[in-house]
Amino acid sequence: MNAKALTALICSWSIIHLSCNSNLGSHFNNNSKLINQLTHPPEFPGGIDSLYHYLSCETKYPELESDNDIMGRVLVQFMIDENGEVQNPEIIRSVSPGIDREALRIVTNMPRWKPGFFYNTPTRVYYIQPIVFKTYYTHPDTIRKEVVDSMY
Repeated sequence: MNAKALTALICSWSIIHLSCNSNLGSHFNNNSKLINQLTHPPEFPGGIDSLYHYLSCETKYPELESDNDIMGRVLVQFMIDENGEVQNPEIIRSVSPGIDREALRIVTNMPRWKPGFFYNTPTRVYYIQPIVFKTYYTHPDTIRKEVVDSMY
């Protein structure tokens, strides 16, 4: 990592809907039919603050991208299955190969979530998680990571 670069990770939690009638995400019942409303959305263990903490602590800014001031917001789509496991993460908005790999690594290694429910039935839910990688220039001895609850 470049000695002059101070890296910060800005994460924002966003459940972006994939169907026009839902603001909680697209999800499927056991017969693979699209359902547009959840009674209980999936939850990261410990809630939103724990998700921010996880993303902040687990993220390692790729050295090549940090050294070359490559920044941006990557969007990772993934499914939370009926057991709360993260499935099928994929990049839907790329920044660079290194940043994309890091975003996929973070999401792939997430702990088990509390699954989403449609009434009393656990159901699969798709999420889109933005993760922002940004470098800051400041005193070379200062290193800080921030988690900010806002979009980049």
